Amino acid sequence: MARGGYREGAGRPPKVAEGPPQKAEIKTANIDTDCAKDEPESIYFFRQIMKNNDVDLRIRMDAARQLLPYQARRLGETGKKEEREKKAKQAASKFATPQPPKLVSGGK
Repeated sequence: MARGGYREGAGRPPKVAEGPPQKAEIKTANIDTDCAKDEPESIYFFRQIMKNNDVDLRIRMDAARQLLPYQARRLGETGKKEEREKKAKQAASKFATPQPPKLVSGGK
């Protein structure tokens, strides 16, 4: 009874030599890199990528996803100071002193 040794078709198949892998073609798009003074350069760059139709859709969507926190705040996302001021205004409106009653004289 034979145990072990070479068996036909057993094991991992050998690698096939194909040569160096082919590089994917990279398209370059005309993106204006002159940044406005009122916004950071990275935000301007992502905005230009997002608006350019020559860029691949997946890349444009990723740029839009990266820009989202800078363009829109989440609902309920406030800082500690704003939250404290809001609570103070609510408390002040509850315990405000009422105006005294107006006295009306019968003469006029």
